[in-house]
Amino acid sequence: MQQFLFEDMSKSPSANYCPADLMSENIPYDAVEALLEDFLQDELSEFELLDVQAVPETSQSVKYKYSSGLQKSIRRGHIDDAVKYALTYHSVDPIAFWNRLVIICLEDGGVGNPMGVALTLAAARSKVLRQRLGGDKLVIHYVVKLLAESTKDRTVADMYQILDNRSLSPETLTVLKSATHQELSDIVLSDQHPCNFRIAAAWMLWGTDKLKNGRLPLRTGDRDLFENTIERLKVPGIVKYICLRGMVACRCAMNLTYAFVWLMMKQSPYTRVIETALPVTFYIKGLPSAAYDQHTRDGKAAYHYFYKTCAPVDNFLTSRGIVGSDEIVAAIGISLFISESALLDKRIDFEGAEKIYQMTVEDDFRKNGLTMEDGRELSKLILDNAEILRRSRIRVVEGKTV
Repeated sequence: MQQFLFEDMSKSPSANYCPADLMSENIPYDAVEALLEDFLQDELSEFELLDVQAVPETSQSVKYKYSSGLQKSIRRGHIDDAVKYALTYHSVDPIAFWNRLVIICLEDGGVGNPMGVALTLAAARSKVLRQRLGGDKLVIHYVVKLLAESTKDRTVADMYQILDNRSLSPETLTVLKSATHQELSDIVLSDQHPCNFRIAAAWMLWGTDKLKNGRLPLRTGDRDLFENTIERLKVPGIVKYICLRGMVACRCAMNLTYAFVWLMMKQSPYTRVIETALPVTFYIKGLPSAAYDQHTRDGKAAYHYFYKTCAPVDNFLTSRGIVGSDEIVAAIGISLFISESALLDKRIDFEGAEKIYQMTVEDDFRKNGLTMEDGRELSKLILDNAEILRRSRIRVVEGKTV
């Protein structure tokens, strides 16, 4: 996959099309938003709803499993499933749904599909806008389909995780601590500095008092200077929009990394799409089995039952001193996240992306009491015993033995 795919006017949004005006570095924020809204208006005027309906649900407690099912289905490119779970989630908690979809598009769309991310941010911004476009249902069908069918990327989320998990060098922290707001802005804009240094400076310029990071010096930021600095970055207007709109929409620092990951991709000697051989999807009570993960009540219970009934996993965790209930669920959960839940059907790859990913894997295992080698061995053990895991999920969710 080459860079021109993002600018090719003959391409549809699902092929990562982006109007040429949005690729300009000089287009202002308001003009980007207006173009995105006009684009949505044109697209939705001709868009036909998929033959998919929400699952009848009334309890708000089910939103967590439908949120999980939605994200797994987007990652795997399962369009009908993704739209069904999105409509169901929205039916029980529309505000939480739009907040969550913003996070999902940044986590899993990333720089693989800037247009999809930007359109999601624009649509999530205003209920009035969505009503003008034809209503939430129509907009959900369109943007969720777009996210599911497009090329994806988790490097934006991975880079954020590194900044949240790993300390910068003492020398770098000293510079950041003593820097004025203007000096922080200069660091952000200088392509002579490492990527993580520039992101940290942007984080502090926004304000680490508002956007917490225990590894960075505490600083009250300067929002006006922050926005001005992002506007001056040498990146397309749509990328700046994602950074700035994301500051309000998701209230985490993930979008801060977006522009710098984009620059990494743009400067890479290669960009390519890697397709993943995904495992067969099994459904339990209408949801993919992977939806029952450590973030859902049933998922936690299933992991613990799996541990008790799978001797190889039990023996492995015991030999590593992981015996507490929470620790067991966390170790199995992170191993399954890496080997099952986070898989993307097709993702963009470029120089540096794999290194960033491996750093996050190492951090994830370490935080859950595992070395990299142990984590990989546990992941393999779990996959080798996938049938026991599936039966464990069925027993917990459906209350029956298979």
